Amino acid sequence: MNTLEQMIAKAEQETSLRKRAVSLRDEGDNLLETMTQDKMAADGLSHLDAYDAVVKSDLGGAILRHREEAARFTESQPAQE
Repeated sequence: MNTLEQMIAKAEQETSLRKRAVSLRDEGDNLLETMTQDKMAADGLSHLDAYDAVVKSDLGGAILRHREEAARFTESQPAQE
């Protein structure tokens, strides 16, 4: 299972749709940051250049799209306790 599938599987465990979106957003941020740090270490790039390379990759781009969609949904919904 790749990291995108793991991110989605984790979010599916949440009971409310808003909590699923929050989980996707937060996990997406974490995965992109981990991938960026790995790229920085492997290629000696700055954070910005590494992040740019990550989000231009197939997996990084897919994670970013899911993360952004979840963030837009979260912002459009009121917080529920």
